[in-house]
Amino acid sequence: MENSNRVEIAILNHLFKHGYIGKRHTPFKNALKGIPMHQRGEAKAILENLIKRGLVSPYQTGHGMDVRINPDRIQDVKRIIGLD
Repeated sequence: MENSNRVEIAILNHLFKHGYIGKRHTPFKNALKGIPMHQRGEAKAILENLIKRGLVSPYQTGHGMDVRINPDRIQDVKRIIGLD
């Protein structure tokens, strides 16, 4: 459980740090950058869970699925990553 929380924080921190909020988005696989290769399967499931929870929004593009932080939930994201 603690490990999945760290992965969740790492994903949200990466998206927040690079400004992938609202109109700015990044490919799904790029949101997993910085996660060790042996944890990528778990990280993919965690990112999909973040989408289901509404913290991260999917965005369909011509090259595939992109993701971004949901601007309506930015305060929740800041609380999770420890900025609030």
